[in-house]
Amino acid sequence: MRRSRAVAGLTLLVGFVIVGTCAYPTEHDSSVHVSITPVSILFSGHDTVVAARAWEVTGVADSQAIPNVVFVWSSSDSTVATVDAGRVVGIKSGTAIIRAAALNFDKGQLAAADTVRVSAPLEIDSVAPDTARYGQVVTVFGPGADKVVLASMKGALFLYPYPFSAQHDTTGYGQQKFWIPPPAESDRITFIGNGIVTQSADSTHVTKRDVYEPNDTAPHKFDLDAPRPFPYPGTIYNLLLVFNPALFFEPLKRGATFGADWYRFRHSTARDLTIILTAPSAPGTFQTFVTDSLAWTGTTYAIGPGSWTFALGSGCRIHDRRVQERARRCAARDRDLRATGVVWARGGRHLRERAAA
Repeated sequence: MRRSRAVAGLTLLVGFVIVGTCAYPTEHDSSVHVSITPVSILFSGHDTVVAARAWEVTGVADSQAIPNVVFVWSSSDSTVATVDAGRVVGIKSGTAIIRAAALNFDKGQLAAADTVRVSAPLEIDSVAPDTARYGQVVTVFGPGADKVVLASMKGALFLYPYPFSAQHDTTGYGQQKFWIPPPAESDRITFIGNGIVTQSADSTHVTKRDVYEPNDTAPHKFDLDAPRPFPYPGTIYNLLLVFNPALFFEPLKRGATFGADWYRFRHSTARDLTIILTAPSAPGTFQTFVTDSLAWTGTTYAIGPGSWTFALGSGCRIHDRRVQERARRCAARDRDLRATGVVWARGGRHLRERAAA
């Protein structure tokens, strides 16, 4: 009886040793690896739970999980983020390394480490490019950048958001695009979003020329048969043929007394039209001038016979009776429209132009 009890006890002890050896291969600690689920961005005041897993490399391309492992957690900077049993809490903006090591293994194991960034709900890391012209698009990067609802800078109360450009990756890192409109000036850009008001760390330098210049003595050509700027079916953006804040208006350079913005729109089912925005340099025009023919003589502008002019409070000036009725309809239709710099199609054929008043 005593002998059977002794044998049973020895068998149980050997079983514990075998199980312990399988669960805790301390003689091969260098083959033990620990991994944790990554958390790249965590808002301050928020928390998240990460999971750890231990596994042993048993061959060149083979491994097996180690069960029933207790992990020891630590943070490289507890003023930025703390961790307790896998629960990570963001304290303030900064970065901290969260580590998880398997208990009962020596330093030979490969412990897990993940860098966590703690940020405010909106932080702007960068604005690219750092130099832009009027009508150029800049991209804003940072946590919460996709949630920006208002961006402004000196000279421009609103930067125009580029439709459907807001996006973020799986870590929560966001980006969004904005147009720089005239008459913006070089400045740090202010952003509002997620209940936060913040600024870019560096200034965005604005070159006071639009993306279509030089176009004083020769028109910048737009092909309205080209792909639309916003191919978003089912939205109003899909109707737009041309859109850019640089088409709104552009003040003359400081000290300059002569200049014009000259654009030509081409469409396969309509004749060419030239639109000049704010053209005091063209004799016989007021503010917004549309013509079938315009030329640069080397010293001034020559206006063709088929043309008409729109101006606030000045009515419609007709240079060709053949287009008088059409111009009258255009004036009646557009009398209440403000400057938009937009060209779009109606019914797939008719072109409608709005020029800056």
